[in-house]
Amino acid sequence: MAYEKHNCRRFIVIHHMDCGAYGGSIAFLDAFTEESYHYDQMCYFEEKLLEQYRDVRVERIFARLIDSPTKIQFIQY
Repeated sequence: MAYEKHNCRRFIVIHHMDCGAYGGSIAFLDAFTEESYHYDQMCYFEEKLLEQYRDVRVERIFARLIDSPTKIQFIQY
């Protein structure tokens, strides 16, 4: 892993709307519910990283699609 091999101390967890791994946007009631779910998942992954690597910094980024798949707003939590 990058932590051991490259002395990485910063991890970025990125999720995005309409992710097929989670069933796409149609799997959620609305955009707010979808983003909330991804936020919870990012927090979960952050927690797991910090359990294993206590001296790292974790950033959570969510890519929100605006009006079309080509216009993206990046939200940092």
